[in-house]
Amino acid sequence: MERTRSGQRLLVLLTLLQGPCGVACLEVRPSVNPARVGDNVTFDVSPSMPLTSGVWSVGSKVLVYWIKAQEESMDRRASVNTSTGALSLTSVTVSDSGVYSLKVNNPQSLAMANLTVLEPVSNVTVSVSTSDPVEFNDTVVLTCSASGSALSFQWRNVSSDITDREHMKLTGDNRTLVISNVTRFDHGPFYCFVSNGIGNDTSAPQYLNISYGPGDMIFTIDGSQNRTFPAGSNLTLSCSAQSSPPALFEWAFNGKLLKKTPELELEDVQENQSGNYTCWAHNTRTLRDSSLTEAITITRSRSESVQPTVRAVALLSFLLAVVLHLSGFTQPIKTPEWQFHVPPVLAGFSALEVRISKNPVSVGENVTLELIPPTAVQSGLWLHDSESIVVAIQGAVVVTEGYRDRITFDAKTWALSLRNVTLADNGSYTMQGITPSFLVKTTLYVLEPVSNVTVRANATDLVELNDTVSLTCSASGSSLFYRWHNGSSDITASELVHLSDGNSTLTISRVLRSDSGPLYCSVSNSISNGTSQAVFLNISYGPDNVEISGNPHETVYRAGSDIMLSCLAQSKPAADYLWAFEGTLLQNRGPELRLNNVHQNQSGNYSCWAHNSVTLRYSSRTTLITVVAPITSVLVNSNGGLPIDEKPFTLVCKVNEKADLIQWLRNGLRLLADNRTALSADNSSVTFTPVQRSDDGSYQCVAHNAVSNGTSPGFQLLVNYGPEQPVITGPDVAKTGSSVTFTCSASSLPTSQYSWYFNGTRVTNGSEYVTAPLTLANQGTYTCEAFNPVTGRNSTAARELKVQPSSAVLSKGSLFLAALGVSLLQLTNWLSC
Repeated sequence: MERTRSGQRLLVLLTLLQGPCGVACLEVRPSVNPARVGDNVTFDVSPSMPLTSGVWSVGSKVLVYWIKAQEESMDRRASVNTSTGALSLTSVTVSDSGVYSLKVNNPQSLAMANLTVLEPVSNVTVSVSTSDPVEFNDTVVLTCSASGSALSFQWRNVSSDITDREHMKLTGDNRTLVISNVTRFDHGPFYCFVSNGIGNDTSAPQYLNISYGPGDMIFTIDGSQNRTFPAGSNLTLSCSAQSSPPALFEWAFNGKLLKKTPELELEDVQENQSGNYTCWAHNTRTLRDSSLTEAITITRSRSESVQPTVRAVALLSFLLAVVLHLSGFTQPIKTPEWQFHVPPVLAGFSALEVRISKNPVSVGENVTLELIPPTAVQSGLWLHDSESIVVAIQGAVVVTEGYRDRITFDAKTWALSLRNVTLADNGSYTMQGITPSFLVKTTLYVLEPVSNVTVRANATDLVELNDTVSLTCSASGSSLFYRWHNGSSDITASELVHLSDGNSTLTISRVLRSDSGPLYCSVSNSISNGTSQAVFLNISYGPDNVEISGNPHETVYRAGSDIMLSCLAQSKPAADYLWAFEGTLLQNRGPELRLNNVHQNQSGNYSCWAHNSVTLRYSSRTTLITVVAPITSVLVNSNGGLPIDEKPFTLVCKVNEKADLIQWLRNGLRLLADNRTALSADNSSVTFTPVQRSDDGSYQCVAHNAVSNGTSPGFQLLVNYGPEQPVITGPDVAKTGSSVTFTCSASSLPTSQYSWYFNGTRVTNGSEYVTAPLTLANQGTYTCEAFNPVTGRNSTAARELKVQPSSAVLSKGSLFLAALGVSLLQLTNWLSC
């Protein structure tokens, strides 16, 4: 019934509030906007004025309304100041965001304000698709994730903001940064800066280990740029290159490999050590090569100069090798045996290089090595490592036996084509020019394609936090690079994740449920890649995160209700469930507990225990259920005696069930405490100290609990008072022989009792006194006394009566008779009392 009346009041109020905003429009403004989850927010109303009624809503939902001092809230977290109309919200959540509106009737206005509630920014992390990319080859994807609401993402490289540019793109509301064809300058650190209207946070720095080079080579001799030195000098040839990881260096003299080191020490150099010195740099990660060749001249005194003879002998040695080949000598020419000498590199030939049509190349493919730029070469030879492939002098071509059926050589361009390459064709290829004199070198990489990628796990049935699993990836191919994946995410080494055997073995210690997979191994080399079949781990875990929910979803239930409690835990396999009430196990088994027709003695703590039969672990959750009986009887009684003016008086609210809140009404309006009116701590009584006639009225108490409310019948308070000063009506002068009527009245509740006195002697009772025929003896003071039997108070008033004779002379007999009459009258009145 109370809810029906509440709905009717709201309907009437909304009807009154219809209409456009008048001249006196109101404005509302939240105390904080945007607000943080958990904040308290107040919507203040301006201009400040008394507002006797109104409705607060958010969207189409009514939050709270009030009429005069009566307030009705539809949300326990919402309250209104019934004087100013200000709305207060406690512990706001994200769902409290929206447009808040206030409708009031006087002045007729509609005011609105927007409130945004945000969850603070936290847990900002960056994940990267690969942290070891190769310059110009790889694309890197960085993804930013964070907790919070209404998030804005910004990427930074060191301290500079990142915007869309040629090789950097931002996608997914800036959550994702894509770097195409990374360069060495993209190494970071990269940060993800996340913000919203109430705060911000920044991720830990993310660095990229970018492999690049070799390039920008520098060739120095004893730290100088000199290239001519006297015989007998000690020389240190140094080579450096921009490379990550650091390059491996190799030296060659006139095509002959010397040593693998960044520096080449030459002691007591002689003229025969003049020639072309080449520094080769190789990066094992990028698989790229770079070289730099310098011609060094060693001079001696003119008398000892035999350089032309030495050159002639070297050239004759070379020609002898060619003749031997032409005559059927088929063994490869090896430079350590022949020791031919080549003149220094001629000016203009240091920029020559060998270009490979495809590098690296797959086993069985064809590849061509070309001289760039094209150069007319009259005499020279191709070498694989230190073994000759083909020798050509003035158009005469000799091919080593092992290459005759699998190479094509163009004597005009000196292009060398290898067919059906094998792993044995890996290595260094040198083009040695004799006429003109030059030396260029390159490296060919022959790889076997990736195939037969498989994964084997030592166990697949595991227990979370207990067991360790080892997965081994195997594949066919050469120069293999292994990478592991869980779903779409890369797996990297961490405290509990270990990669070994060149990343081909993945070991996960104390497995987690998130390790269940699918787990993949991807294998690649520079020419191909392959991925294994998915492996799934059957990881038993839990129980944990136990939750109890009630249907209906309440924490306080009405006595007589039916309640269904449900228990759910994260567990694999599914958990077994037990229930307990106040620590005592119940007979119920299973995830649901049904309570029918509940009573107050069933209030208490209900616990759900979850058990996993594989992990042998337990977990529990307890919820408090409160059963409250509905309020069915509310009465107002006085505490003790009757209300008497200017004395203390107490009214007591009697409720047949426990009440959470009691409110008092006087004549339908909320009763507020003042300097004479005090409410007890629980509002169950109101005491007037003292009670006064102005406190008259109809008093009610309204009792609420979590499941019901009730209002008492009206208690009519009438304060007993008086009597006040009586008022006597009647004559002041009378003639003898006549009768006089005196009337007495006094304000009093209840009506007073009256007594009359003549000259101090009581003569009668009642509010009216009629005398016998008057004599001169009846002249005197007539007193009325008013008495209130409830208040115990009395009050008096007196009137003087003058009696005059009816004639001027009276006989003695007349006087005697008159005196006798008075005496008889007094005697009669005395007897009547």
